[in-house]
Amino acid sequence: MELKLSLNKQEFDKWLNMVEKAGKLKEQDIEKLRALNNERVEPLSCKRCNHSWLPRTKKLPKVCPKCNSPYWNKKRVRNLK
Repeated sequence: MELKLSLNKQEFDKWLNMVEKAGKLKEQDIEKLRALNNERVEPLSCKRCNHSWLPRTKKLPKVCPKCNSPYWNKKRVRNLK
């Protein structure tokens, strides 16, 4: 069973403390969850359309979610003559 929570950092800390007090998780699982909660996720931005977003995974996306450009992380180079 997979549980997905949409909580901010403070809500997550309250939930984790409640679960810890109830004794529902092992100590090592609680430490892993605390480490996940403390990881800082850097926002990504498209160099084509200037759209910014928070990634869902650590893997870089193939395209920008807004403009669908596969070159979202490469600066545009224009050859003007």
